[in-house]
Amino acid sequence: MSAENADRDAIDPAVRAGRGAGRGLAAPYQVTFQKPMSKRPPLIVYIDALGAGLSESIAEAAAARGIATAVICPPGEMRGRRQFVWRVIRTRDFSLDNLRRLVAAIERSHSIRGFYSLFGPFRRDGFLHGHVATLAAERGLSHSPPSAPAAATTNLFPRYTIGPAEPPAAPPGPPFDEASALSVARGIGYPVVLKPLTGVGSSLIFKCRNDAELRRFWHKARRELPRAHYAQLRMAPHSIAAPCGAVFTFDPARMMLVERYLPGSEASVECIVVGDNVTPLVVHDKLDVEEITGSVLEHLLVAPPLRFTPREVKALRSHAAAAIRALGLRNTLCHVELRWGDGEGPRILEINPRVGAGCVADSIATVTNVDADAARLSPILGAAPRDAVTVHAAQRHDHPARGARGGERLGRHRGRPGHAGGGQSRRRRPRRGLRREHLAGGQE
Repeated sequence: MSAENADRDAIDPAVRAGRGAGRGLAAPYQVTFQKPMSKRPPLIVYIDALGAGLSESIAEAAAARGIATAVICPPGEMRGRRQFVWRVIRTRDFSLDNLRRLVAAIERSHSIRGFYSLFGPFRRDGFLHGHVATLAAERGLSHSPPSAPAAATTNLFPRYTIGPAEPPAAPPGPPFDEASALSVARGIGYPVVLKPLTGVGSSLIFKCRNDAELRRFWHKARRELPRAHYAQLRMAPHSIAAPCGAVFTFDPARMMLVERYLPGSEASVECIVVGDNVTPLVVHDKLDVEEITGSVLEHLLVAPPLRFTPREVKALRSHAAAAIRALGLRNTLCHVELRWGDGEGPRILEINPRVGAGCVADSIATVTNVDADAARLSPILGAAPRDAVTVHAAQRHDHPARGARGGERLGRHRGRPGHAGGGQSRRRRPRRGLRREHLAGGQE
């Protein structure tokens, strides 16, 4: 028997028989446990239609706490070695009704302590992040309000929902054709950034300096979107209600976002959110960011920051935390991208409800002594990280150290002026071609 069939057959037959959305579901929905609650071992459920292979690191952190992990993912995922995952359940149906059935089968043997989804995309069967949040809410478990990850996933909202603290740098609605794109760009003023509504990997990001470039890049992006390398760029059409009450309809395969280009020094802030409490962990100074046609490359990230003064680092932290609160994200790790504009201070580029990509997790561990996967497990369980004391102690050192000269030299790399007296850092050799998630405004 194959591993896939074994996992599939491990599900209760009655549950499998009623997988179709809306069939045989009682209202209100109820779960019947076969074992007394006290005797069922604890478990977290990792649900995602994209990137399920990344569940192993969370499962390892959970296993260290005596908690099992079940993964719900599409066929073909999780084929390799899975040392710490208790069970893999494969499905093509990620509707809320079907997920309820699959989770009910798990609850026959385990007590669920938390749910997690890394990408949780918009699909034809619904918004997966929202479904996962609903499953958690039905059980009184840790979660973000579904509207918050929805807003973070659609790139228009991280700037638009920040409120009076930061005027919107994007119009109330994405353009859907060349004429509307040109109208928006002229209203904003060149240069502008043309980018997908959803996605990762800094793919199909274009800086446009005039109408001709916008026309050329608009048609280039529209041609390449259907076959984009990253599946996150090809999410299903969806609608989102903004805090003001307006409802926006998006089609990521047809629409692009036009935003004002933000010049300045770039940084990112990694934060952990437990309930309403946002704790910034690390500020990374992006010393070498290369903007090329259709993408942005990050060659060197340094922590502690070298080009920012202690006051500026404090402002970056504060602004990132305020943006997370404004978006409504709860119980998650967040990766916030900002640029420090001349005369404008910190401005939001994007907010992601997950830890940053590449070496960011290693940097968090180096600077704060907090393991990113173990820290990510804490908000899943609705608990403060075990290393909270170390986190607050590390924040005292997340600013330039006086008297060091390396920051001044590195800050001038590629012609970028830096603050005199930059701090010592744990530097990695630049990885040429390392891509960031986006240029302006939603991986890990």
